[in-house]
Amino acid sequence: MQASGAYQDDAATNYSVLSNVVTVTVANVSGLAITPDGASISNVVPGQTGVQFPFTVTNTSNNAVAIHFLAGGASIQTTLGTVTAAFVDYNGDGIFNSGTDQDIFGNGSAVDTSSIARDASVSVVVVITVSSSATSAQTVTVSLGDAGGSSPFDGQVADTSAHEVRTNSTGISPAPVNGESEARGTLNATVDVDASIRVMLTPSSAGPLGYSADITYTTNLENLGSRAASTVSLSGNPGVYIVATIPGDTKLKAGQTWPTGTLFTADALTATNLNASYSSTQPSAGTVTRVAFLVGSSLAATTTSGNFTYVVTIDAGPFDTTLGIRAFTDAYAKNYLGNSLTDRAGDNVAASAGAAVITSVTHVGNVQIGTSAHHDASNTTTNDDYTNKSVNTGIAGVVFGGNTTAPGTVVYANTLKNIGNADDSFTITAPTVPSGFTVEISTNAGTSYTDISNGTSFVTVAIAYNTTANVLVRITEPTGNAVLTSFDTVVRAASGLTPADTNDTIDRLYTGFVRLTKTVVVANGTARGGATDAVPGAVITFSVAYLNLASTGGTNCVTLNASNLVITEDGAAGANNWGTYTTHVASSATDSRSGTITGDGTTTSNLLTDTVASLLAGQGGTFSFQRLIK
Repeated sequence: MQASGAYQDDAATNYSVLSNVVTVTVANVSGLAITPDGASISNVVPGQTGVQFPFTVTNTSNNAVAIHFLAGGASIQTTLGTVTAAFVDYNGDGIFNSGTDQDIFGNGSAVDTSSIARDASVSVVVVITVSSSATSAQTVTVSLGDAGGSSPFDGQVADTSAHEVRTNSTGISPAPVNGESEARGTLNATVDVDASIRVMLTPSSAGPLGYSADITYTTNLENLGSRAASTVSLSGNPGVYIVATIPGDTKLKAGQTWPTGTLFTADALTATNLNASYSSTQPSAGTVTRVAFLVGSSLAATTTSGNFTYVVTIDAGPFDTTLGIRAFTDAYAKNYLGNSLTDRAGDNVAASAGAAVITSVTHVGNVQIGTSAHHDASNTTTNDDYTNKSVNTGIAGVVFGGNTTAPGTVVYANTLKNIGNADDSFTITAPTVPSGFTVEISTNAGTSYTDISNGTSFVTVAIAYNTTANVLVRITEPTGNAVLTSFDTVVRAASGLTPADTNDTIDRLYTGFVRLTKTVVVANGTARGGATDAVPGAVITFSVAYLNLASTGGTNCVTLNASNLVITEDGAAGANNWGTYTTHVASSATDSRSGTITGDGTTTSNLLTDTVASLLAGQGGTFSFQRLIK
């Protein structure tokens, strides 16, 4: 370089002058800038894929250099995101072109760009998937390079840091006086809440309601998210929908007016809401299983739809009202990512399994208690059905009119049925107990018993709707009761839901149930004495009338039938002496019920038996034979 000058003397004469020549050689200097520095791209949602973070890398050196990226995407750092791709986008189209663009994520070793002219730039695109656990207002950050210092974090001296992006001046001579330079760029994205739907359902009454009552349901849909909810398809009809399932034990009320876009199906509930076949033409109201309300083609962020109503009528019954009328509505849409959204009413939580919205139905208790396996047994009514049983202790050798000589115990089986309209717990008492008797109830097949003899004690039995339960009733009869007599214990079951609804059965205890009554008739055909005088040669007719005393009648009542009844007449047994003073009239023995008689064939017989194979309740007969007074 050389300086020149001009000047004048006093006479105004012009002169020129030149300096000596000096030379300055400009040094090579490296420089690098990455932008943006802390700017933001459009908001994202959790789980969003393919989100591009575009950076501009500029060579601020005073000569052309390559840009150096570390192996395996190490030059990139993220928060709340996972890198899926990163590349130098030479043509700036935002698409990775394998033939021309440079992969800086899947690179197995460090790579350099082609030589970038001074003050020239290249685009770098980092593609991430947003963390599905990101929450509203959090920030997703992507950094390219890790230069320190202060903003704008450009032109820093490279220090071989773990995530650097730097110049590569290899081959440039002389080398840059400041060595290699690195830089850092940062881009952010704010997380929005994606579309999230919450459907609500309210009945006109929580109950209890009676059979045939109407229930009006109101439902609506809210989008709690920051993005609009978009459409699904029901039988080819696009939209955001609320699907109301017609509750069991109800029917859709006829004559309702429906908003535009409402769909109906009569498909069984075995078909899912989305797979059922829908039509805009309503079938017979009684056959509709679901009504689909069209919320719209979308549901904007943070908005609530208008209300939709529908009316159902409770069936006339009877049916199981234990759980009440259980209504469900489900909502269907898609979010920004195209994922399906669903929610069920019954709670305040979006995207939940929800719960039934319940309207109770009036519970009416009712019960029948009867004989074993026949809860509905009846005599004149279902309140006087009976089970007959007899003790076999304390009655041997006691004639009719005498009293038992020992206590006796009998166990009865009774069956109850819940004929009300809901699960119920029944109270069992014994309002009528014979004097001195003990009545006990077992609800566990005899493992244990509870004494209810005092008329106020009780046991309870829980029985589900329309099912039965069995109880055992153990009755103990004390000593000293008249033989061949019946004693009634009334067992009562009462509903816990409706205590006034009761039913009775009779467990009847007999102290023996077959009575023998013996009579004698004398026929004197001799010339001595009167016609009925017992004189030698007169004929004595002995008759034994037998009778089953057990009660009869009714439907499915349990009575007492005797079998293998054997009547024995022994002329020498006990106080009998007719075997000594009379002779048998051969073939004179008869039985009115065709019993089998032995000992009737000879005049020398002093022992006769009569066997009656079966003697049903209420039946009787007579066994007779004749003797000739010696």
